[in-house]
Amino acid sequence: MCLTIRFSSFEFTDDQLKMLAPFRTGNELRMNVRSPQAVLPIQDNGVNHLICWGNKTHSRLPKTGFCKKESLESGRWRWLNPKPVKILAAFGQTNGVWYQVREGIHGILVYDDLGIPHCFMLTQPSTHYFKTMTGNERMPALINQII
Repeated sequence: MCLTIRFSSFEFTDDQLKMLAPFRTGNELRMNVRSPQAVLPIQDNGVNHLICWGNKTHSRLPKTGFCKKESLESGRWRWLNPKPVKILAAFGQTNGVWYQVREGIHGILVYDDLGIPHCFMLTQPSTHYFKTMTGNERMPALINQII
């Protein structure tokens, strides 16, 4: 599972990035799902947004930052009306191992009772190589990329 991502600041305005100053080093931001202010950089209908990474507090939504691709495909998330989005990550980290993300990561966008958007990263069973490289059973659902 990908707990940390790196992404470019060039995709966002200074106003959008203002609250993320502690996570910024030069033109790059690092975001960990465990951070209380964790956000994911997403593209939705050609527009870039910074959206809460998963759910830590809202009682109605699953308390996680991830959605298993198999669960989504079987309809277990249908009640939340999930919308597919692209997570604009350049790198991901799993168990201390960094890897390049070429086109992004699949995610879903859902809204809580107050209309606040939340993004969950899609995961899938690890390939043999990814599992050997990271020791993890699950990996992010990369867009047009297999590791």
